[in-house]
Amino acid sequence: MKQKIAGILLAGGQSSRMGRDKAMLDIGGKPVIQRVADTLLQCTPDVCLAVANEGDYRFLDLPVAADEYPGYGPLAGIYAGMKHIEADWYLVAACDMPFTSVDLMRNMLEIAIDMHEDGIGIPLSQAVVPTYQDRMHPLYAVYHRTVMPALKQALDHKQLKVMDWVEQHNLGEIPLEGQLPDRQGELSNSYDVTPWCLYNMNDPEAYEQARRMHILKEMPGN
Repeated sequence: MKQKIAGILLAGGQSSRMGRDKAMLDIGGKPVIQRVADTLLQCTPDVCLAVANEGDYRFLDLPVAADEYPGYGPLAGIYAGMKHIEADWYLVAACDMPFTSVDLMRNMLEIAIDMHEDGIGIPLSQAVVPTYQDRMHPLYAVYHRTVMPALKQALDHKQLKVMDWVEQHNLGEIPLEGQLPDRQGELSNSYDVTPWCLYNMNDPEAYEQARRMHILKEMPGN
Protein backbone atom coordinates (compact mmCIF):
# COMPACT_ATOMS: atom_id res chain seq x y z
CA MET A 1 0.00 0.00 0.00
CA LYS A 2 1.33 3.42 -0.94
CA GLN A 3 2.41 5.50 2.03
CA LYS A 4 1.46 9.18 2.22
CA ILE A 5 4.39 11.44 3.08
CA ALA A 6 4.27 14.96 4.52
CA GLY A 7 6.89 17.45 5.64
CA ILE A 8 6.92 19.64 8.74
CA LEU A 9 9.19 22.67 8.84
CA LEU A 10 9.76 23.80 12.44
CA ALA A 11 10.21 27.54 12.83
CA GLY A 12 8.77 28.37 16.24
CA GLY A 13 11.91 28.94 18.30
CA GLN A 14 12.68 32.15 20.18
CA SER A 15 16.23 32.55 18.74
CA SER A 16 17.27 33.93 22.14
CA ARG A 17 20.92 32.88 21.87
CA MET A 18 21.19 34.17 18.31
CA GLY A 19 19.72 37.57 19.19
CA ARG A 20 17.71 37.71 15.95
CA ASP A 21 15.49 35.42 13.91
CA LYS A 22 17.83 32.58 12.96
CA ALA A 23 15.40 31.30 10.33
CA MET A 24 16.03 34.45 8.28
CA LEU A 25 19.82 34.39 8.44
CA ASP A 26 21.42 34.53 5.01
CA ILE A 27 23.51 31.66 3.73
CA GLY A 28 24.65 32.04 0.13
CA GLY A 29 22.05 34.69 -0.68
CA LYS A 30 19.10 32.70 0.65
CA PRO A 31 17.42 32.62 4.10
CA VAL A 32 18.29 29.39 5.88
CA ILE A 33 14.58 28.57 6.29
CA GLN A 34 14.22 28.65 2.50
CA ARG A 35 17.10 26.21 2.15
CA VAL A 36 15.40 23.78 4.55
CA ALA A 37 12.04 24.23 2.81
CA ASP A 38 13.66 23.42 -0.54
CA THR A 39 15.01 20.16 0.91
CA LEU A 40 11.61 19.06 2.21
CA LEU A 41 9.85 20.02 -1.02
CA GLN A 42 12.23 17.80 -2.99
CA CYS A 43 11.01 14.89 -0.87
CA THR A 44 7.28 15.63 -0.85
CA PRO A 45 4.97 18.38 -2.18
CA ASP A 46 2.96 18.30 1.06
CA VAL A 47 4.94 20.53 3.41
CA CYS A 48 3.56 22.77 6.15
CA LEU A 49 5.16 25.41 8.35
CA ALA A 50 4.86 25.06 12.12
CA VAL A 51 5.35 28.56 13.50
CA ALA A 52 3.74 30.88 16.03
CA ASN A 53 3.76 33.91 13.70
CA GLU A 54 3.50 33.34 9.97
CA GLY A 55 3.99 36.96 8.97
CA ASP A 56 7.72 36.85 8.42
CA TYR A 57 7.61 33.66 6.36
CA ARG A 58 4.86 34.29 3.82
CA PHE A 59 7.45 34.33 1.04
CA LEU A 60 7.76 30.55 1.49
CA ASP A 61 4.17 30.13 0.27
CA LEU A 62 3.62 27.18 2.62
CA PRO A 63 0.46 26.39 4.59
CA VAL A 64 0.77 27.20 8.29
CA ALA A 65 -0.09 24.64 10.96
CA ALA A 66 -2.04 26.13 13.87
CA ASP A 67 -0.15 25.92 17.16
CA GLU A 68 -2.38 24.50 19.89
CA TYR A 69 0.43 24.65 22.47
CA PRO A 70 2.15 28.03 22.03
CA GLY A 71 5.46 28.31 23.80
CA TYR A 72 5.85 24.54 24.21
CA GLY A 73 8.77 24.18 21.84
CA PRO A 74 9.47 21.78 18.96
CA LEU A 75 7.17 18.99 20.17
CA ALA A 76 4.26 21.40 19.80
CA GLY A 77 5.39 22.18 16.26
CA ILE A 78 5.56 18.51 15.32
CA TYR A 79 2.08 17.94 16.75
CA ALA A 80 0.68 20.97 14.91
CA GLY A 81 2.11 19.72 11.62
CA MET A 82 0.72 16.22 12.10
CA LYS A 83 -2.73 17.61 12.81
CA HIS A 84 -2.57 19.93 9.82
CA ILE A 85 -1.66 17.28 7.22
CA GLU A 86 -2.89 13.71 7.44
CA ALA A 87 -0.11 11.32 6.42
CA ASP A 88 1.54 8.03 7.27
CA TRP A 89 5.07 9.38 7.64
CA TYR A 90 6.27 12.87 8.49
CA LEU A 91 9.62 14.37 7.53
CA VAL A 92 10.57 16.84 10.25
CA ALA A 93 13.26 19.49 9.87
CA ALA A 94 14.25 22.49 11.98
CA CYS A 95 14.67 25.89 10.35
CA ASP A 96 18.25 26.52 11.49
CA MET A 97 20.07 23.82 9.47
CA PRO A 98 21.82 25.47 6.51
CA PHE A 99 23.27 22.34 4.87
CA THR A 100 20.36 19.90 4.90
CA SER A 101 20.63 16.87 2.63
CA VAL A 102 17.87 15.56 0.40
CA ASP A 103 19.69 12.25 0.14
CA LEU A 104 19.79 11.76 3.90
CA MET A 105 16.11 12.56 4.27
CA ARG A 106 15.21 10.18 1.45
CA ASN A 107 17.40 7.46 2.95
CA MET A 108 15.68 7.81 6.32
CA LEU A 109 12.28 7.69 4.66
CA GLU A 110 13.19 4.58 2.69
CA ILE A 111 14.34 2.83 5.85
CA ALA A 112 11.14 3.84 7.64
CA ILE A 113 8.83 2.60 4.89
CA ASP A 114 10.75 -0.66 4.54
CA MET A 115 9.98 -1.51 8.15
CA HIS A 116 7.29 -4.20 8.23
CA GLU A 117 4.25 -3.67 10.41
CA ASP A 118 3.24 -6.17 13.05
CA GLY A 119 -0.18 -7.73 13.36
CA ILE A 120 -1.80 -4.71 15.04
CA GLY A 121 -0.53 -2.11 12.63
CA ILE A 122 2.29 -0.64 14.71
CA PRO A 123 5.47 -0.24 12.64
CA LEU A 124 8.57 -1.95 13.94
CA SER A 125 10.09 1.52 13.89
CA GLN A 126 7.91 4.56 14.64
CA ALA A 127 10.77 6.97 14.10
CA VAL A 128 14.00 7.01 12.14
CA VAL A 129 16.54 9.44 13.57
CA PRO A 130 20.06 10.18 12.29
CA THR A 131 23.05 10.01 14.61
CA TYR A 132 26.54 11.39 14.26
CA GLN A 133 29.36 10.66 16.69
CA ASP A 134 26.79 8.95 18.94
CA ARG A 135 24.58 12.04 19.12
CA MET A 136 20.96 11.81 17.98
CA HIS A 137 19.33 14.56 15.90
CA PRO A 138 15.56 14.22 16.47
CA LEU A 139 14.68 17.50 14.75
CA TYR A 140 15.88 16.20 11.38
CA ALA A 141 14.05 12.90 11.39
CA VAL A 142 11.13 10.81 10.15
CA TYR A 143 8.10 10.01 12.34
CA HIS A 144 5.10 7.72 11.88
CA ARG A 145 1.57 8.91 12.56
CA THR A 146 1.28 6.44 15.46
CA VAL A 147 3.45 8.71 17.63
CA MET A 148 0.67 11.30 17.86
CA PRO A 149 -1.08 9.98 21.01
CA ALA A 150 2.14 9.95 23.01
CA LEU A 151 3.00 13.36 21.57
CA LYS A 152 -0.28 14.87 22.75
CA GLN A 153 0.12 13.24 26.15
CA ALA A 154 3.59 14.72 26.55
CA LEU A 155 2.30 18.17 25.66
CA ASP A 156 -0.69 17.90 27.97
CA HIS A 157 1.65 17.01 30.84
CA LYS A 158 4.23 19.63 29.86
CA GLN A 159 6.85 16.96 29.31
CA LEU A 160 8.67 18.93 26.64
CA LYS A 161 12.14 17.39 26.39
CA VAL A 162 12.42 16.08 22.84
CA MET A 163 14.79 13.21 23.60
CA ASP A 164 12.65 11.95 26.50
CA TRP A 165 9.69 11.77 24.14
CA VAL A 166 11.59 10.22 21.24
CA GLU A 167 12.97 7.42 23.38
CA GLN A 168 9.44 6.26 24.28
CA HIS A 169 8.98 4.90 20.77
CA ASN A 170 10.19 2.05 18.60
CA LEU A 171 13.23 3.80 17.26
CA GLY A 172 15.39 3.22 14.23
CA GLU A 173 18.76 4.96 14.12
CA ILE A 174 20.70 5.76 10.98
CA PRO A 175 24.38 6.50 11.73
CA LEU A 176 25.57 9.28 9.49
CA GLU A 177 29.02 7.70 9.36
CA GLY A 178 27.54 4.89 7.27
CA GLN A 179 25.98 7.35 4.80
CA LEU A 180 29.07 9.43 4.07
CA PRO A 181 30.80 9.33 0.67
CA ASP A 182 34.57 9.26 0.40
CA ARG A 183 34.70 13.03 0.05
CA GLN A 184 34.11 13.70 3.75
CA GLY A 185 35.59 17.17 3.68
CA GLU A 186 32.94 18.55 1.34
CA LEU A 187 29.78 20.30 2.39
CA SER A 188 26.28 19.19 1.54
CA ASN A 189 24.69 20.28 -1.68
CA SER A 190 21.16 19.26 -2.57
CA TYR A 191 22.11 15.62 -3.24
CA ASP A 192 25.04 14.89 -0.98
CA VAL A 193 25.48 13.61 2.55
CA THR A 194 28.28 14.98 4.75
CA PRO A 195 28.71 15.63 8.49
CA TRP A 196 27.60 19.19 7.87
CA CYS A 197 24.05 18.20 6.88
CA LEU A 198 23.16 17.92 10.61
CA TYR A 199 24.78 21.24 11.54
CA ASN A 200 22.48 23.75 13.22
CA MET A 201 22.98 27.39 14.16
CA ASN A 202 21.98 28.47 17.67
CA ASP A 203 24.32 31.41 18.31
CA PRO A 204 26.27 34.02 16.33
CA GLU A 205 29.47 31.95 16.40
CA ALA A 206 27.68 28.98 14.82
CA TYR A 207 26.26 31.29 12.14
CA GLU A 208 29.69 32.69 11.29
CA GLN A 209 31.03 29.14 11.05
CA ALA A 210 28.22 28.24 8.64
CA ARG A 211 28.99 31.29 6.49
CA ARG A 212 32.65 30.33 6.32
CA MET A 213 31.80 26.75 5.39
CA HIS A 214 29.49 27.89 2.62
CA ILE A 215 32.18 30.16 1.18
CA LEU A 216 34.64 27.27 1.18
CA LYS A 217 32.08 25.10 -0.58
CA GLU A 218 31.68 27.66 -3.36
CA MET A 219 35.41 28.02 -3.99
CA PRO A 220 36.76 26.50 -7.23
CA GLY A 221 37.81 22.92 -6.79
CA ASN A 222 35.30 22.15 -4.02
